[in-house]
Amino acid sequence: MKRKVAVWLRVSTDDQKLDSQSDAVEKYVDARGWTVVSRFTEEGIGGAAQYRKVVDEILDGARRKRFDTVVIFRGDRSFRTAGKGCLFIEELISTGCAFVSVEDGIDTSTPAGELMAKMAMLMAEWGAQGNPRSRSRRGSKPPAGEASIWVARVATST
Repeated sequence: MKRKVAVWLRVSTDDQKLDSQSDAVEKYVDARGWTVVSRFTEEGIGGAAQYRKVVDEILDGARRKRFDTVVIFRGDRSFRTAGKGCLFIEELISTGCAFVSVEDGIDTSTPAGELMAKMAMLMAEWGAQGNPRSRSRRGSKPPAGEASIWVARVATST
């Protein structure tokens, strides 16, 4: 099925760039033969902000059937509270619109994808609340000794 896609790109600080997200999302959409019909960008607004105009615009477009899929680079970029994220996903789904996260491999057009999207929202909130392994350290080298402790925990939990 050829989907009509709304691309949603966002960064929470003014010094971040949308380019790498845009490239990855475009490749993902093109590889599936989908058509981009709308683009939404959000720059310099944190995911925990009380009101975000772009969220209302996306939901309005979904209700008006302008697109049937919203594609974002990474799901945890969309919201910092699980409640808001899950409500957003529920509203999209109620309009017949899917939520796709490229990097997370999530697509809510399936029941498993819907579950995974909601779990990702919970993990984003947990990370935003300052857990010691939050997303802010993704890709960075762990402090000395921490990696071996983590490996030992993984090995004993199986």
